[in-house]
Amino acid sequence: LGLTGNSITHLPEELTRLPSLRHLRLLSNRIEEVPEFISVLTTLHVLDLGKNRIKHVHPRALGSLVQLKELLLQWN
Repeated sequence: LGLTGNSITHLPEELTRLPSLRHLRLLSNRIEEVPEFISVLTTLHVLDLGKNRIKHVHPRALGSLVQLKELLLQWN
């Protein structure tokens, strides 16, 4: 799912309705936090949050993403 450059300010909880999601690209938005609910996306291989405003990653947000191969957080 590519949502690059859309001025998104937060990750919508509706993403949890996509349990088979493998790629989530949110490059160049205005996201400030990686919330805990992202942990239900257990099939995620790529999470690109580069060029956002990430200030906080919830401690349990990434632990269950066991298939994650790429986590991109550059320029935050």
